[in-house]
Formats: sequence, structure tokens, C-alpha cells
Amino acid sequence: GGIGVVVVIIMFGSILCIKYGNINVNIILLCVLFLAIVSLFDDLYGVKPIVRFVSHIFVSYIAIETVDGFAQNELILTKYQTIIYTIFIVYYINAYNFMDGVNGLASMQAITTGIGTCIIIAINYDNRDNMVFILNILITAAFLGFLPYNFPKALMFLGDVGSTSTGFIIAVLMIWASLIYGIELL
Repeated sequence: GGIGVVVVIIMFGSILCIKYGNINVNIILLCVLFLAIVSLFDDLYGVKPIVRFVSHIFVSYIAIETVDGFAQNELILTKYQTIIYTIFIVYYINAYNFMDGVNGLASMQAITTGIGTCIIIAINYDNRDNMVFILNILITAAFLGFLPYNFPKALMFLGDVGSTSTGFIIAVLMIWASLIYGIELL
């Protein structure tokens, strides 16, 4: 189940990034792919927890540095903020992985967060960056398609591939939106 969601997010996300002229977002999508591959190897062969943890820190740090660049020099993160945001993303990845075991919880969280972020962006919209909005719609749509298979009786779960990737992209999009629209998270 999770592999399908990740494929949809990466494939359509890349197409939308190219269409709307924000090719740098593909760095974030490559981080999603990297997490999915590490998680797949973990499911198939078993990966040591330290390797997973280091991969989570690595993609989280890359994402924060990338998103900081998206803020168009409106806000340059301090080293302290970079560390805190990196820890937040790593936490969110693992919390999402934990949530996947409850029927519909991870799916509903993705849908609720996607819709909620879109509403906040729509209220504060001033033509800053459409990609956060578009990617949240994409995630919401992907999980609306997945939800019937995950709730009320789970026919499938996201698994490590889907849950870690989803936790990562949602956390990154929340931080990205907060930086662009000046909503303080710290």
C-alpha cells in the first residue's frame, strides 16, 4: 500500500514541479525516494536502527537546507533553528511510522494535515509559493485514494516505506509553509 502512495507522490510531484517551474522541489522528492529505499531494504533484509536513524537525520537536514533556500532569502535559519527543525522532522517520521499500525489513523492524519495546511495557505495567500499548496493537495488526494483500503477494516497498511516517507513530506511541508508565510513554529 505505502509503495503505491509514495510512487504517486514522487511521480506526480515531479511532474507538477516541472510544470509550475519549481524544479528544486525535486530535491525534497529525492529525499522521499531515499527514505523509501532505505525502508524497503529494512523490510526485505533488515537494516540496523542506527542506519535508519542516520538516514532520517540526513534527509531531514537536506530538506531543511533546501526549504530555507525556498524562502527566497526572506528568512535565513540560524544553526539552532536548523537543528530543531531537523529533530522535528526525524520525530515526525518516527511518529508517523508508529501511527501506521492503527486502522485509518495515518491516512486521516495526512488528509487532515493536507486540507488544514491548504486552508491556512488559502487564508494567507499572497502569491508567494504555490508548490506547498499543490503538494498538500497531492498528498490529500493520494490518501483519499488509500483510505478505503485502510479504514474501517484495514486491507493494507502503509508499511515502513509509506509511513516514513509520508511523515517526512508532511513535516517538511509544514515547515516550508511556516517559513514562507511567517508562521512561527519555534
